Amino acid sequence: MEATFASKLRNMLKSLQIIVLVLGVHMAFANGNGSSFKGKVTDKNTGETLVGAKVLVVETGHVVYTDFDGNFFLTDLDAGTYTFEISYLGYEDLISRKVEIKNKCIAPCEFNLSAK
Repeated sequence: MEATFASKLRNMLKSLQIIVLVLGVHMAFANGNGSSFKGKVTDKNTGETLVGAKVLVVETGHVVYTDFDGNFFLTDLDAGTYTFEISYLGYEDLISRKVEIKNKCIAPCEFNLSAK
């Protein structure tokens, strides 16, 4: 009985390894099609990073939020000019910031918000 259980467990682990491998390869190729954009959102007066600020790419409708260091990262953007709308509770929204993204480029940018 134990031999059967051990055999089934080994088969399940092999299947899990295959699934993880296939998903990893898919993710590696899925992110290679466009340009990437990284940015940081800070307080205009103090320079402090703003955690959880909302970043909207107007042309695509894509939304991300800043991490604990005020950073955000977008992938698979086509080359072109984009409008970013940045909002954070207690701060004036930053709207219509045009950023040019070049093909296969990681473009860094910092956005500074003013307190209300």
